[in-house]
Amino acid sequence: MMIGIIRDVEDAGYVVFEPINGVFPIHEGIVVARRWMWELAEKLSDTPHLREHHFPVYVQNVYPEKFAHIKHLSFRDEEVFYSLKHRISVDT
Repeated sequence: MMIGIIRDVEDAGYVVFEPINGVFPIHEGIVVARRWMWELAEKLSDTPHLREHHFPVYVQNVYPEKFAHIKHLSFRDEEVFYSLKHRISVDT
């Protein structure tokens, strides 16, 4: 679904999950990003934390002035995934 969303909007840089009432789904850490977003994040990742995982550079707005012009999209998953009190995480 998230890949289909970004394919439909050519100028979007990435897609993240949309929260419902401030709550993210159980699988909240998934981000779908275009290659040029990865390359920009790599260039701006100037601390060990950011080099380990590039998504905080733009998802957490570490450098808002560098990403303000980039369009991002959000995806709302099925409501059941927002009501679970656990979190799924896979590190690679």
